[in-house]
Amino acid sequence: MDKISRRKIMTSAASAAIGAGVAVPIAAAASSDTELVELGKQLDALYRRARELGEMLDPFYREEQQKMLEFEDEHGGRRAFFNRYGGKLGGDMWMDKKIEIERAFGPVFATAEIEHDQTYDAIAALARRVMELPAHGLAGLAVKARGAMRENERLWDRPIADLDWPDEFLRDIIESVLKMAGEPLPAGADA
Repeated sequence: MDKISRRKIMTSAASAAIGAGVAVPIAAAASSDTELVELGKQLDALYRRARELGEMLDPFYREEQQKMLEFEDEHGGRRAFFNRYGGKLGGDMWMDKKIEIERAFGPVFATAEIEHDQTYDAIAALARRVMELPAHGLAGLAVKARGAMRENERLWDRPIADLDWPDEFLRDIIESVLKMAGEPLPAGADA
């Protein structure tokens, strides 16, 4: 028979209280957010890497966009190109040109683009898990707020007063949680 200890009693009581939605002491709440906090650290690293890769790829994408515009202009512009060549043929020709341009960029571009896509796939999987896990304390709630902030970065592109009511409300909630948790606010939060 198992020996009953004070630790087992306290752990059982905290688990039962959490399951029942009862307020739990901060120490118990913090320890129950351990997985969320760890996922948050992993997400932070993935978002940093995605940003690095995006900055590296950005000049390639700008050059590709310029070359695609030139290709379309050679055929009278995008509308004329697709009117002339139709849906499937035009789409195939357009995609062939895009692939030709990307191949000319070489393996650095191809490798970075693959890693960028894989990074966002990993972000999506971790973000899904963050959404599934309940936050039991401020640390867990902060992880969720950082995720919401990153997925809604457009909310900080302009002053809060210029946002529609639902976006203003969402931004205010995210900023409030981050402030309470002592987390840095996104650029433009003071706007």
